[in-house]
Amino acid sequence: MKSALKLNSIPMKNMRTHPVRTMILILLVIAQAACVMGGLMLTRSMRREMTLAEARLGADILVYPSAAMSKISSKTLLMQGSPVEVWKDRSILSRMDDCDGIAAVSYQLYIRDSTAETPLWIAGYDPETDFVIAPWIEGQTDYKLPDGSVLAGCRAAQGENVISLFGKSWPIAARLAETDSELDKMVFVNPHTMPATLWFFDKHKPQTDKKDEILFIDARNVFTQVDRAHRKFSDEQIRNLGIITRLYNGDTEAFTSLIAEYQFNRDQAPEEAEDKETKTRAYWQSQIDWLTERFPAGVYRDVIGLCKAAKLGVSYELDENGDPKLDKAGEPIPIIEEDSIADQDYSLNAGRYVGVVIEDDGMTEAEFRETMLGLNAEFEALNGEAKKLEQEISGSIRRLFL
Repeated sequence: MKSALKLNSIPMKNMRTHPVRTMILILLVIAQAACVMGGLMLTRSMRREMTLAEARLGADILVYPSAAMSKISSKTLLMQGSPVEVWKDRSILSRMDDCDGIAAVSYQLYIRDSTAETPLWIAGYDPETDFVIAPWIEGQTDYKLPDGSVLAGCRAAQGENVISLFGKSWPIAARLAETDSELDKMVFVNPHTMPATLWFFDKHKPQTDKKDEILFIDARNVFTQVDRAHRKFSDEQIRNLGIITRLYNGDTEAFTSLIAEYQFNRDQAPEEAEDKETKTRAYWQSQIDWLTERFPAGVYRDVIGLCKAAKLGVSYELDENGDPKLDKAGEPIPIIEEDSIADQDYSLNAGRYVGVVIEDDGMTEAEFRETMLGLNAEFEALNGEAKKLEQEISGSIRRLFL
């Protein structure tokens, strides 16, 4: 007796009866599915490339100082991205940002390292607001430049992982895709995280007894935090740093006058204020404390982590006639003082001379010894408890499974 034909078995019987046709249909379905998937992938890829191409077009409006137009042609400015030696006040950024119809505003600042073998243009840009450089970063769509690193064009420092800027090596975090413009030979940095050095030359110094000294001031720890990515000097911080040079030159009266001015402002200021821009008594007292803690006698002194008057520190051995002794090459034999500029191979990095502040915990040697012994005893007690727990766990496992 034949079994009853079930509806769900008909397709299977049909496929077994016509295997060739079934195989052809399966192949056609697979081919059709592959075409659909390939079309979707191609569409997504084209959409992604179109979005990237649109992003790489950059800004809709370029704002250049009018003085730039007399130094370079508008065609070169627009199509080649050539930097020019002019500037514009940054306050224009906020004015443009307030204009209707402008979705985003970003700036670029160009400087040139003429100390390199081949003069190199360096572009400073703000990663937080940038929409011009980021789309060109090779292999990245949402890239954040690490602090202390740089981006490099495809033809800048080719084959290297680091690049030398102003005598210091910087790691190359990523490279830009080829743009066929001046950008390919440039280096891009975040000016908010890159250290900067300012040099002030005293024309009268060669006539003083400090002609062989350099005053180094390390202001990395002196700042006001604006937001997560931006810092600035307040007016008082600038004046506090400036008074160090006045003290170095022996002007104690300027220091006394500044302290007196801060004390007057403190006495006139409110105890508290809701407005963040209002300076309270505590603010003015903090400025007074900052100065008096570092220069309690009102005269200049070296302060670790802040300032150091370093000597050139090189002299020459003399013979019995008072003339410099010469080496085999006929050069004078130098005598290098320890911790001097010459001892640091004539480096002008302020951190080498100023040093680093090591916070004092306020403990005496005996108190420190007692504290460490107490911590060691606590550590040994915890080790003993851990061993007991280990033995208990091991015994429990044996009782359960052995």
